[in-house]
Amino acid sequence: MSDARNISGASLASLNLQTQDKRPSTQLGSEDFLKLMIEQLRNQNPTNPAESTEFLGQMAQFSTVTGIQELQRSLGGIAAGLQSSQALQASTMVGRTVVLETDRFSYRGAEGMAGAVQLNQSSSDVRLGVFNAAGTRVKEFSLGAGGPGELAFKWDGLDATGNPAPPGTYQIRASALNENGQYVALGTLLNARVESVSLQPHGAGAALNLAGFGPMDMSAVRRVI
Repeated sequence: MSDARNISGASLASLNLQTQDKRPSTQLGSEDFLKLMIEQLRNQNPTNPAESTEFLGQMAQFSTVTGIQELQRSLGGIAAGLQSSQALQASTMVGRTVVLETDRFSYRGAEGMAGAVQLNQSSSDVRLGVFNAAGTRVKEFSLGAGGPGELAFKWDGLDATGNPAPPGTYQIRASALNENGQYVALGTLLNARVESVSLQPHGAGAALNLAGFGPMDMSAVRRVI
């Protein structure tokens, strides 16, 4: 039996590499794995056969790989279904107004910007400032007094002289007078109209294309008006 060939685990790995070099793909499929195992059994040395534990280990490895592949396919199907469901849900928001927790927006020169400031406690004077991309204050006005909660505002798109502000990127800064006579910064909520919906790559879900803000993930939406 001197011409009998013994394919051990190391030889199997070598045969695996040789097979991969001949294939255009660098991945070993389940059919290739089965062929290698059959070849191993066919060419093992009868005087020194492969141990059952080694063979069972290889079978377990194959089962694991196959199970992972099936799981990946199942998860891929679930992800595709969730993405379609999210896209359908997002499509119903087209034309509606959503609220974002942000202070910056792109002004197109048509309408101003509406939103609300978030008050943690009552204040006798809440002020709002509109600043351009250079950090220059374009306009400032008072919203009056407000209690805890949200205080709505509307910027009409005009600067301090009453002229239309040019298109560009703007920031809303809000502050409120506290009990110590100091103005403290407040968080702002801005309204945006949903113009369209697009699907993000790699199964990331649906994105809302918002006027003045561009694409936004649905998770950025605070609420729908």
